[in-house]
Amino acid sequence: MKIRVKSPTRIDIAGGTNDLWPIYAILGGASTINYAISIYTYVELEEQPNGKITIELMDINLKKEYANLAELLNDQDPQVQLLRVFAEFFKPAKGFTVKTKSESPVGAGLGGSSSLCISLIHAFNKWLDQKLTLEKMIYLAHNLEAQILKLPTGTQDYYPPALGGLCIIDYNQDGPSVQKVAIPKDFFETHSFLVYTGRPHHSGLNNWEVLRNFTDKNENTVACLKGIKRKAQKAKELCLTGNWKGLNEIFKESYNLRTKLSPVFTSPEIERLKDVASKAGALGVKICGAGGGGSVLVWTTAEAKGKVLTACQSAGFQILNAVPVEQGSLVEVI
Repeated sequence: MKIRVKSPTRIDIAGGTNDLWPIYAILGGASTINYAISIYTYVELEEQPNGKITIELMDINLKKEYANLAELLNDQDPQVQLLRVFAEFFKPAKGFTVKTKSESPVGAGLGGSSSLCISLIHAFNKWLDQKLTLEKMIYLAHNLEAQILKLPTGTQDYYPPALGGLCIIDYNQDGPSVQKVAIPKDFFETHSFLVYTGRPHHSGLNNWEVLRNFTDKNENTVACLKGIKRKAQKAKELCLTGNWKGLNEIFKESYNLRTKLSPVFTSPEIERLKDVASKAGALGVKICGAGGGGSVLVWTTAEAKGKVLTACQSAGFQILNAVPVEQGSLVEVI
């Protein structure tokens, strides 16, 4: 049996960071909004009857072979840590070959590692016939990635890869619930494009700083996260009513809140991109993920998009070919 899985990554629109526990619990609930995009992660898993295990990480041209599961679990090479942690959890009784690939740049803030976790869970789940629910998959991905990073992680990044579309996730005292909303693809493609700043970021470290300050009751941190909660609620209302043009004001206000929350959310590259795009006629920018580098969504009018895009390219920024997608993880058995 050979299993192939393809999962999208995501762009976060509003509410990020408040998906971290216990932030949303202390705030009395919160919402985050993300949509799936056509930058994918891939996993191919095939059973080997001889008990041997082969790992192939195509992004870094790494291939390693093991005589059995115990040998893999004893390999402390950090490059295979992700697969080691997954193999330790699933503990397959048979050998297997697994190949992974991601189209997302490293540290792009698009949830690439989270998407890959979802792809891996789908592959092992299908192979081992574990019949995991969506909720189980989300929390498993969340916990395994935290184990790997040894830092706090939220759960918003896992829903768009699994479900596709635009995901409105409400975090309440009894846990998260999600609404999937159709994305007006033409509108988003006409009014925005995605840029990679060239500087990777580390979301776990950024999250840890904010979480620590919040639980220490730092007044600025608490005020900013409450503001982010309000902006996410407004963005939720806009998405549910289809008033997509109003998102630009949310982006502007959220940018100010995030940079006030912590200086690590921005970077010289992001500030330069913002300046270049604004001078060319952009309406605003949205830092993706935890910021500090990574990718930025540039928001513009339909008329100015070509000029703004050209200005960003001329300034040396990489334009990522990404459009909204409705399809979540695609699992094929071959």
